[in-house]
Amino acid sequence: MAVRHLIRPGVCPARGTGGGDGAPVGEPDAGTRSPRITYDPAQSSRIFLPAGEPVAGTLLVVLVPGGGWVSADPAGLTGLTAWLSEQGAAVVTSTYRTAPDGAHFPVPVQDIACVVPDRFVGLAGPYDVARIDGAVDRVFGPTGGTRVDRSGADPATLATGRADLRVLLVHGTDDTVVPVELSQEFEAALVEAGHEVTVRYLDGVDHLSVCLADVAGPVIADWLRLSG
Repeated sequence: MAVRHLIRPGVCPARGTGGGDGAPVGEPDAGTRSPRITYDPAQSSRIFLPAGEPVAGTLLVVLVPGGGWVSADPAGLTGLTAWLSEQGAAVVTSTYRTAPDGAHFPVPVQDIACVVPDRFVGLAGPYDVARIDGAVDRVFGPTGGTRVDRSGADPATLATGRADLRVLLVHGTDDTVVPVELSQEFEAALVEAGHEVTVRYLDGVDHLSVCLADVAGPVIADWLRLSG
């Protein structure tokens, strides 16, 4: 989840394997047989505006769904989207191509590269791909990343970038899909790199319920108000 004060229109062109929804195929590049594939996240994005007249400085919250790199359907975030919009935020849901589209790292990252946040919220994120069952093949393809650079796939390896980025990590203590230790280790890496980090470990919350409006919504809203 990314948070901004400003919406900058534009298209994120991304090279990738596989088209997927919202991925028109252009003319072949000169001297190659491969088509140039451009993915426009705006084609699959929805925006939810707060009620009333637009107000200068309204927060823009961009929700990027999970799905184990098998799907990236933002429908599961509908409740949280509506809740944040009712609290006065402008909310955009986005998506990206995944393994069934034939898209492997770094294509999913490129698909959402337009999101350059002022603040970042992670909801039970898989911050170490190698420790999630089956994730390596889904992220990197059949080669398992042996023939690609894996250094940019795990957020923990990128913690030293954008030290000005304020971060909220939220994780349920009953999560059996993504170990809570991944958030704890990511927190340590971010703090060491100089980030301002807030962490909320929610008792009795599992991997799916951490994204529910009545679970994540108040935590996120409180943090956004406190972090300005």
